[in-house]
Amino acid sequence: MAIEEEQRDNMASPTTPSLGGLSRTKVSGGVAAAIIAASLGLVAIGILAYVRADEPFHSWLVVYKPTSQYGGIFLYGNIIWGAIWIGSFFALRYKQNMGTLKTWLIFFLISLAVGTVLVLASLDWSLLPTLLQGSGKG
Repeated sequence: MAIEEEQRDNMASPTTPSLGGLSRTKVSGGVAAAIIAASLGLVAIGILAYVRADEPFHSWLVVYKPTSQYGGIFLYGNIIWGAIWIGSFFALRYKQNMGTLKTWLIFFLISLAVGTVLVLASLDWSLLPTLLQGSGKG
């Protein structure tokens, strides 16, 4: 009787999604390196977007005139992401247990929130009512 219940549970588990598995899923060093690089790359894009109006960055971020500072933000954000990924991959590649997937997911979501808040803080929201009023005329 117990064997039949165990087989039924084993058969039901692949079709039943469970978020509890995030707490048990171990992350290797290579996966952790990718998550670290993506997370810090997002924060770097947020920081670059936030400081794009300041003078040393205003001209430094313009790598291609038609894209203004936005081209430089994404170019340097990708360079930072790539450098961090390569460095952290070689540093962590032999590690087998770098924590759980849940921990790294929380780390990624926090960095996504930080990067988003920095980008939103850099926007000039005072122009929004003017733009909305102008688009209604026509």
